[in-house]
Amino acid sequence: MTAGTARVAVMMFVASVLAQATGGWAGDMPNPVTERQTREEVFAFAKKPSVRSVGSDGSVRYAIAFETTAKCDATVAIVDPSAGSGQGKDDRVVRHLASGVLGKNAPWPFKQDSLAQTVEWDGKDDTGKPAPAGCKVKVWLGLQATYDKSFANFYGVGAGGFIVDKDGILHVVNNNLIRCFGRDGKYVKSLMPPLASVTPATFAGRPWVETTWGKHVMVGDWQSLFPNFKNGGGAIGTPAIGPDGRLAVLWNGLPTQLHLFGPDGSVPAISSMVLGDGKNGCLTGKGFNGEMSGGVHHMAVSPDGEWLYISGAGDAVLRYKWADLKGPKMPLQIFKGAVEKPGNDNESFNIVSGVACDAGNNVYVADNANHRIQVYKPDGTYLRTIKVEAPHRIAVHPKTGDIYALCWRSANLPPRNYNQGPTKLVKLNKDGQVLASLPVHANWHYWHFIWDGMALDAGAEPPAVWLSDKKGIFKVVDKGSSFEEVLRLGASVDQSILSGYVGNRIVVDRVREDVYLGEGSIFQHNPWIRIDGRTGKIDPTFKMKAIEMAIGPDGLIYARVGAYGRFIVRYTRDGQPVPFKVGVKVNGISGEGVVPGGEYVAIYLGSGGHSNVWRSGLDVTSIGDIVIQTHEFDKGDFLNALYSPDGSRVPVKDLDMTAFAKAGANKAPQSETVKKRGMGSLVEVWDKDGNEKCITAFEARSASAGVRMDAQGSLYIVDSFTIPGQRGFESLKSPEAYISPGAHLYPGSLVKFGWKGGTWPLARFVPRGQDPGMSGLKLEGPGGIVIGGATWAAQDASDTFSGDCGCPHSRFDLDLYARSWLPANHIKGVLVYDTNGNKILRVGSYGNADCQGKNSLVPEPDIGFNRLFAVAASDEALYAADGGNNRTLRAKLTYAAEESVELK
Repeated sequence: MTAGTARVAVMMFVASVLAQATGGWAGDMPNPVTERQTREEVFAFAKKPSVRSVGSDGSVRYAIAFETTAKCDATVAIVDPSAGSGQGKDDRVVRHLASGVLGKNAPWPFKQDSLAQTVEWDGKDDTGKPAPAGCKVKVWLGLQATYDKSFANFYGVGAGGFIVDKDGILHVVNNNLIRCFGRDGKYVKSLMPPLASVTPATFAGRPWVETTWGKHVMVGDWQSLFPNFKNGGGAIGTPAIGPDGRLAVLWNGLPTQLHLFGPDGSVPAISSMVLGDGKNGCLTGKGFNGEMSGGVHHMAVSPDGEWLYISGAGDAVLRYKWADLKGPKMPLQIFKGAVEKPGNDNESFNIVSGVACDAGNNVYVADNANHRIQVYKPDGTYLRTIKVEAPHRIAVHPKTGDIYALCWRSANLPPRNYNQGPTKLVKLNKDGQVLASLPVHANWHYWHFIWDGMALDAGAEPPAVWLSDKKGIFKVVDKGSSFEEVLRLGASVDQSILSGYVGNRIVVDRVREDVYLGEGSIFQHNPWIRIDGRTGKIDPTFKMKAIEMAIGPDGLIYARVGAYGRFIVRYTRDGQPVPFKVGVKVNGISGEGVVPGGEYVAIYLGSGGHSNVWRSGLDVTSIGDIVIQTHEFDKGDFLNALYSPDGSRVPVKDLDMTAFAKAGANKAPQSETVKKRGMGSLVEVWDKDGNEKCITAFEARSASAGVRMDAQGSLYIVDSFTIPGQRGFESLKSPEAYISPGAHLYPGSLVKFGWKGGTWPLARFVPRGQDPGMSGLKLEGPGGIVIGGATWAAQDASDTFSGDCGCPHSRFDLDLYARSWLPANHIKGVLVYDTNGNKILRVGSYGNADCQGKNSLVPEPDIGFNRLFAVAASDEALYAADGGNNRTLRAKLTYAAEESVELK
């Protein structure tokens, strides 16, 4: 077999030989689950691997024997040296035989409670075909991960707060990041998330938890670690830099918080303070809630370093002595105007926006709705008025006195509504004469504010202005009577791909090592991109839109598309549709997919419309089965047809699926039969041709945070399930050390539901106090339910959700050895488990984007995570969509010890 044909063979992934331990039911495979273990960190062979033929009946069978010195993890595979690919031309695994922790709870096919092992091999590859000549046996001990590279970074997402320091360094603030860039646009460092070296004493305002190994970890809210952060998504005003170099950032959420960041991102308690009376937490008063729109606060520091000016307090400007700023609270100190008392005289304002100072410490106030900039002396004496339409962010050049104003009107500034006006940058002289103008295509948010930004680099020659638009952050230079764009920050992906939004997805083609990144929001059907995982290079020819995506054993791309993700379609790698043999004919599917329009033969999922359909996961197994969770909730048309009045299932082949597909979203109330089953969602299993295997494989009350199925048909799910009597996360020292239900760190679990030899469903939900009538581990879920049928559960999954909202969740993966790769945001890491639930490895710890390996700006930790949205694992690498750091991280997978044996 050539290297090319071997590569094609491996595309079928692992076949039926990789039997998994399921435990608990009669007739199961060997190796029941006993007490889950954690590997011992000793990786050495007591006896090196050996191979002998045991095929005495003429069959091809080999016995692979080895012994370890400790209860570490071992991985056994058949590799083809001639099929190597990628950097270094490593051997290609053609048969994934076994991987897991040795000991009392070792998974099949390892012998339990023994360090001496013998694993048999039938001479075939993962597809069931004879393995190519020249293969070797490899046995590895001690799976490990090291930083390789980061890619798909986006620096301008939601950019709102810009400021340039005296050295020309641009500071960019958005909802979860503060990043710094040089005049050349090159990345310098991050202030937020802070360095991993911060402690509870140097970074206050966020909860901290302690792990079982003694590490203190910050707990974020969504992907943000901002101190006292209460909101995600609002506009951000202009920050300021004080005389001591600290960066002042004012977030207009609830409550309004002023933070003073040190050069390492530290914010001790004394540097974080609430402004105002705290009754509603907003400077802007009840008419200007400021949580999602309006009331954006801007700041400026006087050139003498004495005063900090803050605008956006309703219709007032505040002023504080920089040296007096001290937490936890500061009263409102009004310089000019009055809160919620608009006016148009020289002592009043009507929607205060930007604020700035000139070289003489005079104060400039952008009076937005009065279409003017007001100028005052430091003692408050009125100087002059400069007329300009809807000024928003402003800056004054200290040498020339020229005024730079970014002008726009909000479409939603309650209670005063104004028509949305143009967004433009203008330069004016001190008399108000317009010297230059530039249209700016601002990034309007559907909550009716814009993610804009403006900062003047007065030290540059000629002067430069940083701005943001729909494409990101860019710089223009002042040419006197015009502006000229000279550069953009190095965004390598579109804003929607890795925006820090909770719908981010990552999928890996384990043969080609292609990585697919997408933002799976149900609302937008944003495009996915394809990246070479080894080089980080983006494929410009790939432009698919989908809610979910998976790569099948046939090398095809499977996508969930259409309104509320009601259809499964598939394509070749080049984007050509591949119809299912059985399915419904649909045209165009709302234009979603690689090829817009045209006729598709698709699988119709029968799901009702709901915004949470994007969170549940799509998997294509090693034998081509399609596994997906769909949502019905209170929509009953399809469910009513699935169940007869006596509760028996009606096969899909007996239903008119085309009629359901044409009818659109389900609207009828659930029948009494369906109500009694208490279903909110289903895990559906379809074969590679589009036939139903079982679309009620798992009847759930709500949606999970991902679903995978192994070669034996066992189901793996992450959900807000907990083990009775176990309150918090396994990895945290205190069982109460988590944010309460309803927040975004509700303890969840990775759960395996073992294959039962053809009996469906694999699990059953009943009200608490009732018996689900199934063997195995019983778990508890939100809403007072009990789940029966589990094989094991690892209560270390986060983020998960405690109710119907599926936004805070993270997607896990199952590799070709059926090892589970689980995001655990409460410890800022990824946990790896074998098929019996033993913990093999913990990857990473808290760190910001500057953690990039041993030769990086921050060499420790080697792998730093902030907020993981999704992970994917191949034989050679772990890929992690770290939305909290706005990057995708690739960690190279290796082993601590390795031995190989030639096959003869």
